[in-house]
Amino acid sequence: MEEGFAVDVVSPGVFLTQYARELMRGRGHIYASKFEEVQTSARYDLVLFSESFQYIPLQDSLRKAESLLNPGGFVMICDFFKKKAEGKSMLGGGHDFEAWENTLAQSPFRALVEKDITENTAPTIDLVDQFSQQVLRPVMHAGTALAEQRFPMVLKIVRYFYRKKLEKMQAKHFSGERTGEKFKHFKKYMFYLLQLA
Repeated sequence: MEEGFAVDVVSPGVFLTQYARELMRGRGHIYASKFEEVQTSARYDLVLFSESFQYIPLQDSLRKAESLLNPGGFVMICDFFKKKAEGKSMLGGGHDFEAWENTLAQSPFRALVEKDITENTAPTIDLVDQFSQQVLRPVMHAGTALAEQRFPMVLKIVRYFYRKKLEKMQAKHFSGERTGEKFKHFKKYMFYLLQLA
């Protein structure tokens, strides 16, 4: 917007929608819905997905983008995809890469740019893991110790009813399995610039 472009936004979450309103200050329209449910007669030169593509059902993604574009319009995607890899990943998210490639091949879009940026983005996963291990884990242990001292019965009840969720959270965030190397093994981070043929 600061560069003079007219920008509209899709925001399905209440909190993010409110934050977008504050940032945009009335300089664009906010569709408070899922991308695939957007209803408008407006047409755009570019549909941009910045780590949001994985949340849109694959079968709806390009079809909906096509319906929103002017002739010859563009789609830009920067997101990660799941690779077929051995083992179990603690890193969630992302469409299956092969399914995505099939979807793209059957679409009216052609790839002007298709770049694998996995090596460039994997180090950020190491930073997140380091933060989890060195900041979140000690804070969680301190909070648990305080709760054991002051509210032992409440903590017992929470552990009883949320045991599986707590175990899953522990495994996901503190197992040391969410690393840049694991990311490269299980994921493929891609940048695409597509044009409607």
